[in-house]
Amino acid sequence: MVLFEVIIALSIFAVVSLGLIIALDHSFDAAEDRNVADKAARGLRNQLALLHAGPLNPGASTLPDDGSGTTYHLDVEPAPMTDQRKQPLLGLYLATITATWKEGKAVETQSVSQLVYQP
Repeated sequence: MVLFEVIIALSIFAVVSLGLIIALDHSFDAAEDRNVADKAARGLRNQLALLHAGPLNPGASTLPDDGSGTTYHLDVEPAPMTDQRKQPLLGLYLATITATWKEGKAVETQSVSQLVYQP
């Protein structure tokens, strides 16, 4: 009878342990996915900071790779804003940077826009 109780206790322990291992594996996968998304967000912030380093040319372009496996695309267009007299504001651009990366089998994107003034 004691042997039967030990076998049942070990079976319950094995089932609970298996469930915990599966949950731990899923949490590691989620953390890895979150790290990739955080790396892309940091890259977006870095690319935004680099926008102010040189002149902006309207149009679309691909930004240099930062080695993380994330590609960045820059779209610059004149901002359609006017002053109080309904005259267009010159030198104001809307810059949109889009980050694209592969997460598992899916392709993820994140973008950020900023108004940039360059006289």
